[in-house]
This record gives sequence, C-alpha cells and structure tokens, in this order.
Amino acid sequence: MTFTNWSISEETLLDVAHIAVPIHGVFCVLSQILNGMLVLVTIKSPRLRSNCNILIGIQAASDMVFCWYFPFFAYNSYSNRFVTVSQCFFAQLIPAAGMNMSHIVMLFIGLDRYLCVVHALRYKSIRRHHYFGIYATMAAMYCGSIAILLYFTRSEDKVLCFIPEAAVESAKTVWIAAGCCLTAVIVVVYAKILLYIRKRPSEADQETKRIFKALFVIVTIYVLGYGATVYLLIVSRILFSDPKLGQVAEFSAGSFAGVNLDMAFIVYYTLSPVYKAEIRRFFGLSKIVESSTVFASAEDVRNRIRRESTI
Repeated sequence: MTFTNWSISEETLLDVAHIAVPIHGVFCVLSQILNGMLVLVTIKSPRLRSNCNILIGIQAASDMVFCWYFPFFAYNSYSNRFVTVSQCFFAQLIPAAGMNMSHIVMLFIGLDRYLCVVHALRYKSIRRHHYFGIYATMAAMYCGSIAILLYFTRSEDKVLCFIPEAAVESAKTVWIAAGCCLTAVIVVVYAKILLYIRKRPSEADQETKRIFKALFVIVTIYVLGYGATVYLLIVSRILFSDPKLGQVAEFSAGSFAGVNLDMAFIVYYTLSPVYKAEIRRFFGLSKIVESSTVFASAEDVRNRIRRESTI
C-alpha cells in the first residue's frame, strides 16, 4: 500500500531521463579515468603488490565495469526506447556484476586489514593463491546468487533500462536487502579495526595509520552514499505505486552512487603519500621516493611478529 496515487507519463519519465543522462555521464567518464589510473598504477608499480593493494585495484576495476550500464541507458533515453525487464537484465548483467563485485570487495579490503593488524602471525602464514581463492569463491557466490535471482524472476514488462530495472520489484527488494546486510557487515569490520587501533596505537606505524584513515574516509562516503540511495528507494516505494515515479527516484539515487565511484582515487591520492608518489611517478611528474609499502608488507608483519614474540 502506498500513500499517494501520483503517476507520470512515459513522456515525463523520458524528459527526466534526458536530464539525468548528462549527470550520470560525467560520473561514469570520471570513473573510467580515475579508477583506470588506480588500476594501471597497481599493475605497473612494484611497490603496490600487497594483498590490500591488489584488492583496491580489483575494486577500481569493478567500478569501471559498473559504469558500463551508461551507454545502453543513454541510448534508450535519447531514442525514447523502452525494453522488457528480460532484455534489460541481459543488457545490464555485466555492469550489475561489477557493482556487486565492488560492494563485496570493500568488505574483503576490511577483512584483509583486520587480519593483518589483529592476527599478524596467521596473516604472515597465509598462502596468497589460497587467500584470493577464498575471496573469489565468496564473490562468485554473492554475485552469482543475485544474477540467478534476477534471471529467474524476469518479466516482459516494459521499462526504461537503468541498472535497477534489470530486476522485477520482488527481486529488487531482495537485492537491496542483501546489499544492506553486506553494508552492515562492512561497518562492523571497519569499526572493529578502528577500535583495535585506538586501544593499541603503538602497533600501527604512521604509514599504516594514514592508509587506514583513507580507508575509513572511503567507507564513510560509501556508507552514507549507499544509505542515501536505499533511503530514497524505500521512500519512493512507500509514496508511489507508479513504477515510473520509482524510476525517477532511482535516477536521483544513482547520483550518490556516482560520487562513490569517483572518490577512491581522490582519497588515496590526497591521504596516502605512497599512492600519491606512485601516481605521480607513473605520469612522470616526480621521481620515486623511498618509502615503506602502502599496506602491511612483509617487513610490517615481521616487525609485528617480533613485538608479539617478546610478550
């Protein structure tokens, strides 16, 4: 049951989409550039080889894939073209997987930092291929489950194809609920890291603290953006029975997601001296400056083990 019986025509929905397309286009183009630089720097720099650096590169790549929703959305909007939910699902399958992948990789980054700081001895003994194999399995299960849900609930209803329209309303509800649960776990993991560092400030060196600060800023922006998105979607479902008005809310909510897509590069560049140095070196703007690896590398873990062995 909804509180209003408001509705809009397809022509009005298209008019709103014509305004939304340039806004989303700016976010997506910036995402391809900024996240692309993060991916390239991660690949090229021998100093960004820790597990967490690799996970950050994977998340940046996932955000780039997420933005592939834009061409089909823009084409349909300016062509005044509506497609079925089933067609939209196949068109947005890969971008939706990129979005889900980025979401769960943020959890993996938090888990990696938690293991490194709280369980340094175990972290040191982890075999990398087993470690990433576990994460890959978890990501495949999460992304695959959502894709299967969307596939088996497809319909022939006509929609203006934006990423959420790859799902019918019931599947969309489950999708949002799964994202909310995952976000809650992310908040818990990063909160535990923050509490641990505050209780034992001597166990984290200055560079580690800087990168944790960058991660916390990114997570805060992400959670606030995701929360605003979910809030708008829930309010629209309570207020409107017309799915076209729901789509207008989704266009607006997508702007918050766009901010999340573009912030990672800016935060790492401004808060992490090593990322800043590597990015500048990649573009030939400065010479490499000797420094420790951005995240807990072998040397960081060895120092931590020495401290624990003396206890």
